[in-house]
Amino acid sequence: MIEDILTSTHQIVRRWYLPLVIGVILLILGVWTLFTPAKSYVALAIVFAIGFLINGILETYFAIVNKTNGWSLVLGILSLILGLMLLFNPAFRPLRYLCT
Repeated sequence: MIEDILTSTHQIVRRWYLPLVIGVILLILGVWTLFTPAKSYVALAIVFAIGFLINGILETYFAIVNKTNGWSLVLGILSLILGLMLLFNPAFRPLRYLCT
């Protein structure tokens, strides 16, 4: 039992820099959000759109491969459509705002 605790502690201490790097990245993103709120909202919208796309693709694939009920397939397709609408909405065009 003690050896297991020491082993897990050694593995955590061995990668001490990962939380530090993640913290610095999040701090930089927070400062960027404060100084450029419009671009950060657009970037957040793009992240959500890509998340919906990935979720829709994976859920549709899961529903087809596992032959589950039709609701998984319907939800996957709806998520995919929502992701595409968020990403390519002509009234919004988030990629245009982010790149300028």
